[in-house]
Amino acid sequence: MLCVGIPVIAVGRINTPEMVRDIINKNKADMVALGRALLADPYLPNKMEQGKEEDIRQCIACNQGCFENLFHQNPITCMINPRTGRENELRLDRTRSPKKIVVVGGGPAGMEAARVSALRGHKVTLYEKKSKLGGQLRVACKAPSRGEIVNYMDYLLREVEKLPIEIIPRTEASSTIIRSLKPDAVIIACGAKPWVPDFVESLSARVILAEQILRDEKEVGEVAIVAGGGLVGCEVAEYLAKQGKSVIIVEMLEDIIPEEFSDTQKYFQNLLAEYDIQVFKKSIIQRISESGILIKNESGKEETIYGDTIVLALGYSSDRKDLEVSEGTKTYTIGDCVKPRKIIDAVFEAYAIGTSI
Repeated sequence: MLCVGIPVIAVGRINTPEMVRDIINKNKADMVALGRALLADPYLPNKMEQGKEEDIRQCIACNQGCFENLFHQNPITCMINPRTGRENELRLDRTRSPKKIVVVGGGPAGMEAARVSALRGHKVTLYEKKSKLGGQLRVACKAPSRGEIVNYMDYLLREVEKLPIEIIPRTEASSTIIRSLKPDAVIIACGAKPWVPDFVESLSARVILAEQILRDEKEVGEVAIVAGGGLVGCEVAEYLAKQGKSVIIVEMLEDIIPEEFSDTQKYFQNLLAEYDIQVFKKSIIQRISESGILIKNESGKEETIYGDTIVLALGYSSDRKDLEVSEGTKTYTIGDCVKPRKIIDAVFEAYAIGTSI
């Protein structure tokens, strides 16, 4: 119940119709102010009014396109809505010459490219070698601090399923398949795969990939050594620490996640202290031993770190796919198969290509 005689406006992390209605219906405020939610979907209020709430592209509070860009004095945009700040540059107009387009890969880049192409009126076929679409979004949303990514994944899944897009799962697009379709354009969005260094002879019960943990595919011992202190390494360290595991991070650089926004860095620095996660910085892994790993520290001294499970979080390498297409077929490569980067880069490239064909 309101206790003052002046208009009250509610603001701050309000991103769903349910939150808006709860505030107004329970008389918690007279009005609701939306900020980041309108960067993600400027038509949110209209969609609420029209009963199209499942079409809302919900802000996931990633801060990549808004706060992070603002902090670096760059123009504001949005990770999940590339048109934000580029409204005149990226126009989503219906095409006058519909084309047949094949999209290879059903991750965020592939789904966004397929979505935008279909909205423009092109005939789109989307191939995905796995049984489900989603790509790295299915892994990213498992991290404790990034669960809201699932909302964006679900939005893309709903969009590509309701649009006239032919989705072919469990099929790896080959040159033969693509040539038989005789498309006008092929968009390759195969993503990336975890990088496994030469000192790892093979994956085993003791040596596993970070994403295998986030997918709950592998068991982890009581002491886990995470090789790699990037974002994925820190996320899987958090995931394991919150399960009660003892976690050690080995990073070859001077600090963990140096490429991330300051808020993200601060979050994980606090987390390391809270869960007493030990970090070996400026340390290079020499080999994996029976009892753990052998590292060379910044002074050049070798040292053995003891642990039950070695978790590889050493980044990704592009999953490049060279496809031979018919003469006259244009080919575009987007997302992590060009170079492993952030979701915001993959989604922007997908939207830009989709609006240009």
